[in-house]
Order: sequence, then C-alpha cells, then structure tokens
Amino acid sequence: MTLRDGLTPEERAIRRRALESIEENKARERLRMNKNKGRIHERQSAEIYREMGYHIEDLDRHTTGYDYKARKLPTMTGRVRERSKIVEAKSGQAELSRRQEEMQREMKGRYVVRRNPWR
Repeated sequence: MTLRDGLTPEERAIRRRALESIEENKARERLRMNKNKGRIHERQSAEIYREMGYHIEDLDRHTTGYDYKARKLPTMTGRVRERSKIVEAKSGQAELSRRQEEMQREMKGRYVVRRNPWR
C-alpha cells in the first residue's frame, strides 16, 4: 500500500531513520567544533596570562570548575604580590555551568571569566 507521497510505510520508516541519522551527525559535528573552539580559546587565554608574568597551573583538569590557575611569579624579593586567580575561559555565547557559578561565588574577585581571550 502506498501513501500520497508514493512511499510504502516501510520506505517511509527507512527515510525517517536516515533523516534522524543525518541530524544526529550534524549535532555531533557541531559539538565537536564547539569543544575545539573552547580549547583554542582556553590556550590563548593561558598564553596571555603567561605574557603578563603569571605561572599557569592545572591547564587540562576539567573537573575542578575552572580551566586553570594563574599565579603571579615572585619578584626579586621572592614575595608574591598578588593572590592567584582562578580563570575560566569562555568563547562565543557559552555560559557558566552550575559548578562554575558556585566557584565564582566562593572565590569572589579571584574567579575570572575571560570571554574574548585575544583582548
């Protein structure tokens, strides 16, 4: 039995599964691209802090609620002039997760969110 579009129910089901698979692949590809973009921004942001004289710690640990710690290197006196900063690099329209928002409240002024790492 064919329907208005000339397809049998079996052919229609095959077509529907194929379209769902295409959409799923697009979503997977978009997620992969966003992850890569985020990693690039994170590394650029870390490089900016290095250029400003900070030492970068914990760059690849993502279970902590932040991307890395930026600690000011000691001056000739051996004293650290600033407290370390907790940095979360975000790209595009990315939002903070619940854990990152908690960290931001806990750390107050020490938790830095860099939106545009190249600025």
